Amino acid sequence: MTTLDDRDRLIDTLLAEILGGETPPDLREQILRRAARGRRAREWLAVGLAGALLIAIGTRIVLEPTARRDQSQSAAPEPVIRSPLPPEAQGFQGFLAGTILSADDTSFIFKITHSSPGPSNKSLTPRWLEGRTAHLLIIRFGGQVSQEMLRQAVKLKEYDGLVTADVWAERDEALIVTRLREGDATDR
Repeated sequence: MTTLDDRDRLIDTLLAEILGGETPPDLREQILRRAARGRRAREWLAVGLAGALLIAIGTRIVLEPTARRDQSQSAAPEPVIRSPLPPEAQGFQGFLAGTILSADDTSFIFKITHSSPGPSNKSLTPRWLEGRTAHLLIIRFGGQVSQEMLRQAVKLKEYDGLVTADVWAERDEALIVTRLREGDATDR
């Protein structure tokens, strides 16, 4: 609601326009300039938001593989197949290919990438070993660990390629290595 002073001023202005021939100021250019300035500001805001969104998406794309790798490295390690053997590995006789993860005086930890049953295999699921990590014992002769095979295991631990091993399950208690060498999944 307007006050009395506002009405008086409005009446004075209208009388001046009608009687005095005065016209109100032309504000069209000023209004259009302000509207254009507001439109440009909105356009720049949209461009800025689009840029920020692209940076966020790009950062996510670049960092996601790193985060996945870090997550997989921090995941609990897969259990190592040890004595007594699980039913799936019992009776296995054949050939394994993979990498040696660690070695000690009588055994080594072996990451299996390929398994191939041999002629004396009694395991119903010989391929079950693939993708698993197993504790392999070095064969003993006369109660003594084969020193030659132990040296080979230590040497092959540093080898970058696949290591192949001839293995058999002794009384379903342990996987015993009878032969160890550099090779590939087709090497027998």
